[in-house]
Amino acid sequence: MFSAKKVGGERLYRAARDGREVERDPVSIVVHSIALIDEDAPALIKNEDGTAEFNMQVRCSSGTYVRTLAHDIGGRLGVGAHLVGLRRTKVGHFHLLHALTLDELETMEGDALVDALISPYQMLMNLPVLALDEECTRRITNGRALSLSPEQAAAVEPGAHTVRLSDGKGTLVAVGDFDRDAGLISPRVVLAE
Repeated sequence: MFSAKKVGGERLYRAARDGREVERDPVSIVVHSIALIDEDAPALIKNEDGTAEFNMQVRCSSGTYVRTLAHDIGGRLGVGAHLVGLRRTKVGHFHLLHALTLDELETMEGDALVDALISPYQMLMNLPVLALDEECTRRITNGRALSLSPEQAAAVEPGAHTVRLSDGKGTLVAVGDFDRDAGLISPRVVLAE
């Protein structure tokens, strides 16, 4: 109930703060792994007030509410539980190890700051790329769909629905929706002028 998910146009946490319970449909998720973290202390820490706590690392699919997972674990243990803190360490191909703090960013200038930024091309590395010739680049940047030849369509990764579109220099010019059956790519977002 305390998530930002919308039901009937309303954020659940707003209803929860008003003391209202809203009917929610179950969501399918995948929890790849759960592990206790005991790097600097015992896995289970007993507090003076009789409560206990532990740190865990969860690798899960998008859409997983870790607060609900903590609540469910407490329920299975028969003791109740809630989440004290949450730290996301990885999303897709982005990892916390590659992140910069605000203090680090504030001290950067010029080329160092530009080099620290992730380019749109790198941002979308999870999407397959299709290199376009000059004519196709012009069509896409003008917002027009492309009919692909069977060879071009075969070059797009099987199962892909969204693709990066780059020009002859390897610069990301657009992101497009791929309709394999029609052999058509329609620009969704055009980045080039």
